[in-house]
Amino acid sequence: MIQPLDRRIIRTKQLLREALMNLIEEKGIEGITVRDLTEQAGLNRGTFYLHYRDIADLLEQSKTEMLHGLLKIHDKLNPKTGIDDNFEKKKEAMALAMFEYFADNHRFFELMLGPKGDPSYIDQMKKFLKKIHYENHLRIQPNDANLLVPRDYLIAHAISSTLGIIQHWFESGMNLTPKEMVTLVKRLAELNPLQLSGLEKSSVEK
Repeated sequence: MIQPLDRRIIRTKQLLREALMNLIEEKGIEGITVRDLTEQAGLNRGTFYLHYRDIADLLEQSKTEMLHGLLKIHDKLNPKTGIDDNFEKKKEAMALAMFEYFADNHRFFELMLGPKGDPSYIDQMKKFLKKIHYENHLRIQPNDANLLVPRDYLIAHAISSTLGIIQHWFESGMNLTPKEMVTLVKRLAELNPLQLSGLEKSSVEK
């Protein structure tokens, strides 16, 4: 059970994170001061220093906490079976939970992965996506000798595609629901460009 003190701490950190997002959106990461932040959040400097050393510490902790949320989803829903109906269902459930998480925290991820964000966070996201794609692909095809292209190139392609889709989703104002995004990603993974363009028939139901 969350105690009143814990609730106050959580609320204080939320206010500071929201203020940080407002300032990043307004002026970018560089140049934000503790004074700017606390005035934006309606808190005093002493309260800030109870939880963070400086702006960089607040940003780093926020990035870590947001990424940790994705890792929790991965660890809970990551399919550990081989290629069967259960594997595909679990993979889709994990993808849906992640898109819902992105939607719930869209302002943070949109800013961090956008032009005013932190370039290092894109690298962290790539490492996280590499973990997911590598584990899933290794279950699909554990034998490197059967691959038509080197595994690292397959994984690099998957990472680039996934990250690009997420960024475009944010840039488009999240005009598709998380469930629609799962369907979109599945089609992109399973169909070739001609099928996706409607120039070649596929067995995937619309």
